[in-house]
Order: sequence, then structure tokens, then C-alpha cells
Amino acid sequence: MDPRPPAPPDPLFSLAALPEGLEPELSALAQLQRAGLPVAPLRVLSPDAEEAFYRLNNLPAQLLKLFSGLDLTDPDEDDLEERAPEAQRLIKAHFLLDEFIDAFYAGLAPLPSQLRLRRATPPGGPLESGQVALKGRPALLALKNLWAEDWSVEALLSRTAATASVGLAARAVLLVAPEQAPAEAALTARAAEVLGAPPVLTVAPSGITGVQLAR
Repeated sequence: MDPRPPAPPDPLFSLAALPEGLEPELSALAQLQRAGLPVAPLRVLSPDAEEAFYRLNNLPAQLLKLFSGLDLTDPDEDDLEERAPEAQRLIKAHFLLDEFIDAFYAGLAPLPSQLRLRRATPPGGPLESGQVALKGRPALLALKNLWAEDWSVEALLSRTAATASVGLAARAVLLVAPEQAPAEAALTARAAEVLGAPPVLTVAPSGITGVQLAR
């Protein structure tokens, strides 16, 4: 029997190996790639990675305690402004497992030296800008900064207005070339044929970097 522990699962997926049930933009990118359209090299970080980070560091309990005592059905913005920096500090200060870090770095190998890390753009929503960083440790720090954005005052106000809660669901992160230039009309027309509706595409020299879908 091999005494070595099993290798950790790769937290980064290519579009060809994309799990089901993720955000519509990611599914659209995979659909365009299968149809032969030029999609930039990219990776998708599974929501499981964010969920594991929260569990590992007992963050749900710490965050629940931080926001206890607030009326989340109609929170005072000053109260959120007072607590948001500490919530973001909790995300940035806690650690990731070495096994995750090694797998994360290895998964970046096919990607360009500079990356944009962002959430998927929701249908009908504004283009997500996220964080731009170099590969390696800067990208890892950018990932934690992106996770911390969920605890900004603006994000908290939006979440409490929608759900009367500060709780959130883990979401995928897209890692791709940083350029977000508008696509040429011919490429957009080809994408519309594949997707069945005209999208707004962003591109880099290496290919499509984003798809904004109608609601």
C-alpha cells in the first residue's frame, strides 16, 4: 500500500472540465469554446474552495458574532460601516492550507503572467471587474481580497436588502487575462448564433475573456 497521502484535488478547472450548476456566464464561455470560438485561456476556482476556507477558519461563527445584535431586516448603515472593516480583516488574516496553495499555483501554469480574478457577471448585471494581479503569490492575495469584497459596506447593504441576512453562498472565481476590450461585431454575431441571444463580449488578444448575458 502506498503510504503517501492522496494528492489534494485540483481546485482550478478548465472550461472543458467545468462542474455543472455554476454561474450562467461560465456555462456560456464553455459553450462558446465547444463551438470553436476563440476563448482566452482561463481557469475557474470551484466554490468548494471558498467554502472550505470559511469552514477551516471557523469564519461563519466569527462573522455571525460580529454582526449579532443588528436588525438585518433594516440595518443602520453606520452600524455596517463600523463592522465591515473587521469582517474584511477576518477574511484577509486567516490562512489557506499549504496543499491548496500548491495546487492553486500549479493550476495557474497555463495562464498568462498577469491575471484578472473576478466573480462571474450575473445575467443583466454590470461587468465584474474583480482584482488584477501577477501569477503566483500576488494572485493568491488577490483571491483573498476578492473574497473580502463580499464584506464591504456596499455588499452588505445589497445582501441584507435582498435576504435580511449577512450570510452568503460560496461562488466560483474566474481567472483569465486582464483585458476587457469590446469584441468586434463579427465575433459577437457568431457568439449570438451559438448562445441563441446576442451577448456583450469582452476580449483580450488571446480570445474572449467575458460574456455579459441578458437577464
